[in-house]
Amino acid sequence: MKLFTERHLEILENIEIEKYVQDVVIDLKEFNFNWAYPNRKEEYPQFVYRAYKDSLKYGLETQKDCYAFIIAWHTLGDEMGKIKWLMDIIESEENYTWEKREALLCASYEKIDEVEGV
Repeated sequence: MKLFTERHLEILENIEIEKYVQDVVIDLKEFNFNWAYPNRKEEYPQFVYRAYKDSLKYGLETQKDCYAFIIAWHTLGDEMGKIKWLMDIIESEENYTWEKREALLCASYEKIDEVEGV
């Protein structure tokens, strides 16, 4: 019976992740940043799923933290990995997840302000 339960919990977790990915894709489409990465909306589901998985590698495990990572990658694109101060923060195991989330959002807002001319 224990294996049956573990298997079903895994299935439920996968369903929850899929729902989360779909919700984030909807958000990205609503943001409608025509300059963001990826620039083809049909690539959003694969991008969000990959970004979600990558965010876990930085210790970002809550949906809120993962969302900040996805938005940062979406707005910054390849530039994200080249922003030293940002990468120093999110790669550090000593920083709290809320610090990493705030840094990701700060970098995203800076890019949005730059591109949108706010």
